[in-house]
Amino acid sequence: MIDAVALVVANTIFVVTVALYAISVNRGSYEAKRTIHIKEWHMRQMLPNLSRSREKRVGRANTIDG
Repeated sequence: MIDAVALVVANTIFVVTVALYAISVNRGSYEAKRTIHIKEWHMRQMLPNLSRSREKRVGRANTIDG
């Protein structure tokens, strides 16, 4: 009887430990992705919009040629 109770308690502790570890890893992954997303947004704000610059270059090329 005591062996069965000890086994249940040990398994419960193991499952809870693994669950807490998984939650910790998931939170770390979420924070890393969030940080990368924020840095990417900041970089896009600092760099010129490439599609607009291409349109300007194409527009200039058309006026020079034609």
